[in-house]
Amino acid sequence: MKRDELRALGLTPEQINKVMILNGNDVNREKSRAKASPRLQDTCSTLLGLLHEPASLQTVLLCLMSCLREEAQKVTPGGGYEKPTPQNDPTGVHS
Repeated sequence: MKRDELRALGLTPEQINKVMILNGNDVNREKSRAKASPRLQDTCSTLLGLLHEPASLQTVLLCLMSCLREEAQKVTPGGGYEKPTPQNDPTGVHS
């Protein structure tokens, strides 16, 4: 996004500054997500390698649930997440 493009739309300098700040925030947020992606891919590759051993499947699923809970705490306001119950726990550990 360029200031000249916004000026051509008739925005005032103050409006342009606000738009640029909002756009910068969006860009920085997406950059952070992109940095996390390779780490997630490496983790998934490692976990898939473990699936060759049928006995390790439960351990892998528990690890994934833990990762999902950590991510939910980051995303959910207040860091809350739904506690596992037999109805919402795909691992079946809490049934």
